[in-house]
Amino acid sequence: GIIHPYAMASPGGEGLLVSGRAIRAEHRMHLADTKARRHAVARRAPKPGQKGSRRWRQYRRRARLVEGRHRRRVRQAQHEAARTVVSWAVEQRVGVLHVGDPRGVLDVPAGRRHNLRLRQWQIGRLIQILVDKATLAGNHRAAG
Repeated sequence: GIIHPYAMASPGGEGLLVSGRAIRAEHRMHLADTKARRHAVARRAPKPGQKGSRRWRQYRRRARLVEGRHRRRVRQAQHEAARTVVSWAVEQRVGVLHVGDPRGVLDVPAGRRHNLRLRQWQIGRLIQILVDKATLAGNHRAAG
């Protein structure tokens, strides 16, 4: 789930584990970077009720750019993981993918840090990306 976004098994007994290390690393680096940036600018931030200065607008613009880059990197890693799964399934001649939905895990209290990780886990998005890529691969194979 969080450590491996996708785990696959084929009828022939072969398996595939797709690592989620890139996504986790991006989240950690983004959090550290955001924390350092906020700490550096906290003293100069406008007080409540004040108009923002040019420097503050530039800081906000930079923060938006960094947030966008972070979202794009996570999205790219999710798509690469799904592409790996679908390519493997095509190689193994797997016709139907059965997807288990682990959302029941989200209801179990697991401690402060693990709860945070579970909330950031985009399981619905991962499943949707996989469905889209598998549908495209199935249409491509049927047409070719």
